Amino acid sequence: MAQSPKKAFDPRIEARVSEEEKRILQKAADILHLSLSDFVRIEVIPRAEEVIKKKEELRLNKKDSEAFVQALLSMPKKASNQFKKGAKKYKEAKSKGLINSP
Repeated sequence: MAQSPKKAFDPRIEARVSEEEKRILQKAADILHLSLSDFVRIEVIPRAEEVIKKKEELRLNKKDSEAFVQALLSMPKKASNQFKKGAKKYKEAKSKGLINSP
């Protein structure tokens, strides 16, 4: 069975699975010429990233979307004094190298 190039791994994950689940996972790994560990990593990480991305996305239904747009449209046209003060402090801190931003 071919394995992917060795990388420096330290953290471990152990999972309890049934004999049938292990047989299925091992068969899939064998088909792809991967170790069971590499197969699980290659298949699970993208799924985990997908779960995280879906959780972090902001999803609004139609009613909430309309309320959000209405709130944006009804915002004051001029910046408040508090906003201006905050922007000034930010620019000063950035010019002193206290803030890293793109």
